[in-house]
Amino acid sequence: MADTKRYRVMHKFWLDLRKDYEDWLDETIHTLKQERTYSQTVRDGIRLIVDLRHKKLDALLELFPWVENWIESEVQRRIAERSISIQSRIDRLEGQLDAMSRMQQPQLEAGSERRMLTDNGQRPMLPGPQKNADDEDDTALLTVKKARGDNGQSAENFLKSMMNLQAGFKQ
Repeated sequence: MADTKRYRVMHKFWLDLRKDYEDWLDETIHTLKQERTYSQTVRDGIRLIVDLRHKKLDALLELFPWVENWIESEVQRRIAERSISIQSRIDRLEGQLDAMSRMQQPQLEAGSERRMLTDNGQRPMLPGPQKNADDEDDTALLTVKKARGDNGQSAENFLKSMMNLQAGFKQ
């Protein structure tokens, strides 16, 4: 035979009324007791906290069904906000790419054609001086000699020039 006796438990806790928040809780508890909703509020509150600590929303959505609609609208708003932000970034990057490609392409004047490579894939050669039939040797020789020291005269000349320039600025 099943036990038909009721088994009831009472839990007590203390509040420190010197703390503003706990004093407010005490006033709220008195109001809930007058409205005869204190016990149910404590049960719902404990159930809500335990569910949330276990990352469950069941009690929250049961006690506050409007929260689900609010969450859905908030998610939609944030998605739209991010997509606008992402689209503006994409537009800005496309503009930068267009500007970069315009900078890399040579600007051609009307009626002129300039190519970087010839049809055979080589860079075009600049035309040199015209050859005469009597030019036998078309190579120019350049003689390079090692510089001789001037015993610091070039450095001294440089410093004097700088001093003269500085004196000109002071006037």
